[in-house]
Amino acid sequence: MIGYSVVLKIHNNQVSTLFSSRSFFPDPENNEYGQFTTLKFFDNVCYLWSAAGLIQYHFPDNRFTLTAVNRICSDDFGIVSLVGNAPNDILLVSSLGNIVHYNGVDWYTDNTVYDQFGAGNFYSFRGADMKGNLVAIPGLCCGTEKAVVVVGRRDY
Repeated sequence: MIGYSVVLKIHNNQVSTLFSSRSFFPDPENNEYGQFTTLKFFDNVCYLWSAAGLIQYHFPDNRFTLTAVNRICSDDFGIVSLVGNAPNDILLVSSLGNIVHYNGVDWYTDNTVYDQFGAGNFYSFRGADMKGNLVAIPGLCCGTEKAVVVVGRRDY
């Protein structure tokens, strides 16, 4: 079935379904969260990105919260990677070159990389990694002909 996403939980050799969706598009009121694209664990919380937004699934009490896309950024814009150092230091990276940072209080969109390459020249981020203040993001630019790895360091 096209668009089907499923998130499984394996615990004590038992497999259970945490979330599933029959569509790319979200309908949270009917427990449809759309396509899931990336996740990250911090302690006993799994952060999952879906078309509906950021889901925080809390182990072991089996509860979750959803932060809707419109509370984080203007739209989903193809989030491909969720990385971070801690729950108060998270980056969401989109395939279109957008970066959104969470500092524990607010979400901030950073279009520095997108603006650097210019509209139409940047093609796609493919993932990301983060350690401390260093971030590395691989992607394609210039009509998909050239690979690029963007490396950045935060200065505080």
